Amino acid sequence: MYYPKSQIQTNLYTNGNEFYLASTGESYIGYYHTIGGSLYSTGKTPQDTPVRTLVLNPPSTPNDTDGVFPRDQIIIQNKSYESFEVGNEQNNLIYSITPKDSNSNNRFLPLYFSPTPTPSDYELGEFQRYFCKKNNELIYIEINTQTFQDLIDQSPTISFELYTPISIPWSLTGDREQVYNTNKRIVSLKEQKQKFYGFSSYFKDDFSKYYLES
Repeated sequence: MYYPKSQIQTNLYTNGNEFYLASTGESYIGYYHTIGGSLYSTGKTPQDTPVRTLVLNPPSTPNDTDGVFPRDQIIIQNKSYESFEVGNEQNNLIYSITPKDSNSNNRFLPLYFSPTPTPSDYELGEFQRYFCKKNNELIYIEINTQTFQDLIDQSPTISFELYTPISIPWSLTGDREQVYNTNKRIVSLKEQKQKFYGFSSYFKDDFSKYYLES
């Protein structure tokens, strides 16, 4: 996939505790480069092979806790703003909600987006998936790149203060079991490191989604 030079920062270096390898979960020390300010990879440049995807560690804060939320508080949201309580799968309780907030000031709220990997993504073997979590509720929504960037940039057109954006690399090709385990591990690490309780439940154990046998 082509990226303009203006979107690529090269010859960067990390001493550790800043990134971990998406494929193994291990802390990374060494040179790296970034594309668009949100995609991180090993190597001084994109041509410095082998290029491996890096995941940014969230900054720790004094208020971080290891509390566990009850499963019946976790809500997964889809494109119709229908939700189900993860703790009530047996009853398959479905109900509708419409996100509203008096502080939104008529700005846009994040909308569900279903991504489609491109041929270039399959050639690369992975692509980025974007999500956001509502800050005061355990609600997760898959979003598109533009919405993700608007939240990162705190665009005045979107209610950025209500949601936290999430980006994860998603494996597409290779051994099916390895792809499944890699994606599951990445999601689990993101959930643990950023305290996104219930994020793994969003995927309904479909960690080989979009897989293509190579």
